Amino acid sequence: MRPSLRRALCLTATTASLATMAGEARAEVRVTVSVMPPQPVAGQPFHVVYSLQVRNDRMVQATQLQFPGMRVLANAAPPSTANMMIGGFGAMGGMFSVQSSAEYIVVAPRAGRFTITGIGAVDPQTGQAVGRSSTQTVTVTAAPPGGAQVAQPAMPAQPAMPGFPMGFPPGLFPPGMGAPEPPPPVTENDPDAPPTGQITSAQYDPAGFVRVSVDNPTPYVGQQTTLRIWLYVPSSEVACDVQHEPQLTGFWNEQLIDRTQVRCARQWFRQNVGQREMYAGLVRKVALFPTRAGRMEVGAPEVVAEYIENDGFLGQRRQITARGPSVVVDVREPPTEGRPANYVPGLLGPLLLSAELDRATVATGETATLRLRVTGNGYLGAVGIPAPPAVDGIRAHDGASHHEVDPSDERNVRGILTSEYLMVPERPGAHALGTLTVPWFDPNEGRYHTSTVQLPTLTATGPAPERDADERREDPTIALEPLEPSPSLTAHRPFFTSGARVWGVIALPPLSLLALGLARSLARWQRTRASKRDEALRNDPVSLSAQADAALAAGDTARAVDLAGRALERAKREYDTAAHTTLLREATDACDALRFGGAGDARAAVEKVRALVRALEEAS
Repeated sequence: MRPSLRRALCLTATTASLATMAGEARAEVRVTVSVMPPQPVAGQPFHVVYSLQVRNDRMVQATQLQFPGMRVLANAAPPSTANMMIGGFGAMGGMFSVQSSAEYIVVAPRAGRFTITGIGAVDPQTGQAVGRSSTQTVTVTAAPPGGAQVAQPAMPAQPAMPGFPMGFPPGLFPPGMGAPEPPPPVTENDPDAPPTGQITSAQYDPAGFVRVSVDNPTPYVGQQTTLRIWLYVPSSEVACDVQHEPQLTGFWNEQLIDRTQVRCARQWFRQNVGQREMYAGLVRKVALFPTRAGRMEVGAPEVVAEYIENDGFLGQRRQITARGPSVVVDVREPPTEGRPANYVPGLLGPLLLSAELDRATVATGETATLRLRVTGNGYLGAVGIPAPPAVDGIRAHDGASHHEVDPSDERNVRGILTSEYLMVPERPGAHALGTLTVPWFDPNEGRYHTSTVQLPTLTATGPAPERDADERREDPTIALEPLEPSPSLTAHRPFFTSGARVWGVIALPPLSLLALGLARSLARWQRTRASKRDEALRNDPVSLSAQADAALAAGDTARAVDLAGRALERAKREYDTAAHTTLLREATDACDALRFGGAGDARAAVEKVRALVRALEEAS
């Protein structure tokens, strides 16, 4: 171990002797604390490796480290011989050693001298100390101007097991410890590698984070800008998935990573971030083509990941959810100065044009297909090209259109657009279709250019068709006959010729409903009135007295007496008879004599009842 790379404090304690076949062997415990780098920078994470090595059979556990005045980002459990790593076997002496280590990630808030306390070892069964407790001093320096990162020294490799190749067993040592891992493939000036230096477009987290960038934040309309998303994790053994894709409103996009063939990331890179070695994996790469000018935002992606902390054999599995920031793209409109009149916005060059006819000779009235093939930068399927010029004697119609993308050059995705036009000659002869000129904009030069293609010649044979001729007119089986032999020549007069008629028709349904409601209300009123009238005829004393007079005049004496009796009873109930006791007694006696005795004058009884009712009515 080189002192320039790490500072170590070694504490050794001697335990009871162990007898073997060859003699006696002592049990030794060694506790080591290493700080990387030796002089950390204030505000930047640094690593503290806590190692425990035991020779011969002894159950030992290191005590917990304390970091007064410093912040612990990753608080690992202290090393113990329960997590054994066999370091080697002795020969005839029967001695062997076991080793375990733990790694802490710590940040000092300021420059100065700090101490690490609690360095030692104990017997986990008895709690007896087998190594004295001590401290380690760490000198923290001030951060350099501009926040530049300090290179992290490489950790020395652990010795291989005797009789086994370097790196055995696989995944036993944590990243940076033990057998060195092969570096991921990195190409010089690789555009997919994350930028070095200060971390931008990301929120740093030592457990893992997402970084987003676009290679051109100020493209023109239709110009490609490539979106890249990296996942940063502190382990090379990782599985991940993009849980929420970035929102790409206002962009045509082409995925440059085949998601069906990539489990997590297409390529991994090693990068020192905050004095910590991390792995950056390219999880998304998308070619974006803005469709309009202005300030547009690429939504934030979210990635879920699972990786192994420390080493793949004894490490712990950890799951994280990392959300990246959104990115703003300022899209520019091509300049209006010098812009051709028929320029289609978003059409970028250079353009390659070609034209062909599916057949060069057709009969007049038949259709030939003109195919225009355009190859250029960007998403041509969303842009299109100008139509071919009009030609006298040719009727042209729009046909089908097909677009495909060539992503072989990811830095400059090419679009291929095939547009078809149906050309119908109306007279015989050779028809030159002319020349098609398509303007396009060069974002690198900031100027407009044109591409030209000579359209082929279409030859038509045969006589020109007579537009008014009807070849089927002579065939009586298909001749058109009028539905009405003598149609009327009287002009049709529409009903809605005035506003009054229109509003009258509109108001007719509610008026009809209103009239129906009024009729039903009137009928209910009439029924109620008739019911009240019938009730009055049955119970009103005056009405009953009048009915008795009518029955007596008609010669119906029995009915007259009955009605007079009912009128008398209703009068007793409805009127105050205290002032007419004489009339009441006379009328009562006359009616009782007729009804119960069978003797008396019916006319006199009816008259007495009428006189009583009239007197009571006048008094009320």
